[in-house]
Amino acid sequence: MDSITPTKTINLLWTGGWDSTFSLLILMDKNVIIQPYYIIDKQRTSYKKEIETMDNIRAAIYEKYPDKLRSFLPTKYTNLDEIEIDEEIYNKYQNLRRDASLGTQYYWIASYAKKLGINDFQLSVQKHLRDEDSTVLRLLTGYIRKTDDGIIRPYWEPQNLSDDLDISIFSYFHFPIFDYTKLDMSSMAKKDGYYDILNLSWFCHSPIKTQPCGICKPCIIAVEEGLSDRLPSKALRRYKYRGIYTLYYKTISKIKRYMKR
Repeated sequence: MDSITPTKTINLLWTGGWDSTFSLLILMDKNVIIQPYYIIDKQRTSYKKEIETMDNIRAAIYEKYPDKLRSFLPTKYTNLDEIEIDEEIYNKYQNLRRDASLGTQYYWIASYAKKLGINDFQLSVQKHLRDEDSTVLRLLTGYIRKTDDGIIRPYWEPQNLSDDLDISIFSYFHFPIFDYTKLDMSSMAKKDGYYDILNLSWFCHSPIKTQPCGICKPCIIAVEEGLSDRLPSKALRRYKYRGIYTLYYKTISKIKRYMKR
């Protein structure tokens, strides 16, 4: 490890998931201060598991990289319902959604970054194998460039995002793994010796008895992009018959809501 005092702070949106944990781990041999952020969405049943996972990963990092005790800062937690949504950002997001399927997280993360005055939030958007999962990549085509500041690994940053463009909601972010697939991350982690920590990550949004469900979008992407070994056999069975299982769980959910009336 480099003993020189770090001069650059990296603001990283961390969820304990595969992608953001990989983004974190590629910084471990760099002379930087790492400031993680996590937004608590209590509507997502996995948020407690994600926090537990981040605690476990942090402990493993401190054991493997003891020199990072001071430069890997405590995670800053914010409740989603405490974020003041920026009206301009929200309107631009709605315009983008007319032509593209775009997750709601992008407008509230952008609102959060704007409020904090951060314009280099490390957002772990990966390269997907399926076009339908690559919405952000398509939207940013022509508005992003690969750069190397000589301190951290080359990363992607926005360019030519004038305020009058709807796509400017992404101007608050940098993209450290924009050209990595999940298998690329797996291979690199094994080569560089931190796969054991990366494998502690969590990805499922709707766990069943503390195990991945196999039918939520992150589980489906994990299977279809080469990480099926991260799901237990029951989850893989649910993935195989996900149409039936999705209908089953939706029906159960409707019945529970009806019974509460």
